[in-house]
Amino acid sequence: MCYTSSHMEQTPPPASPAAHTFYAVPIWKFIVLTIVSSGLYPLYWFWFNWKLIRDQEHKDFSPILRALFSFLYFSDLARTVLNAAKAKQYPETYNPTLLAWVFFIGILGSLSNSWIGGIIGIVGFLMVIPIIRAMAYVNSHTEGSSIQTKLTTSEIVVALIGIGFWILSASFLTQSSFGA
Repeated sequence: MCYTSSHMEQTPPPASPAAHTFYAVPIWKFIVLTIVSSGLYPLYWFWFNWKLIRDQEHKDFSPILRALFSFLYFSDLARTVLNAAKAKQYPETYNPTLLAWVFFIGILGSLSNSWIGGIIGIVGFLMVIPIIRAMAYVNSHTEGSSIQTKLTTSEIVVALIGIGFWILSASFLTQSSFGA
């Protein structure tokens, strides 16, 4: 325990990388839910992981803002996960800054209406996979932690909202193409 010199109060020790657990999901689940949810699931996933990190490190930041601006905080999440994984002897490695830049370029590419932009967007999206793998490693090597394979109620809600977007898009495209 840490003690403050003025009041001799007990304060919690700073969280070590080994103390982290994450909202780890299988890669297939992340990809399927991202597609079904019209791309909303990664926001939920980023939010949930930042919420866990904030609570475990006793920090004061907004997980919602970090999820909405995930392109700015991507490298921080990737680094936090890698440090936690390395503390548990994770055999793989990745460059958090490089992943973040490719993720960001992928976001920019996905804003394009061209097939090249779509491919760039997919490549950027795939930069999450090394982080997901490291999260799964951390949770599988932490007692009491698991990998979330079953759908949660929140994930179903996010998927249903995304399906609603798919339906609205299809209806809009159908009306536009028939000149209605």
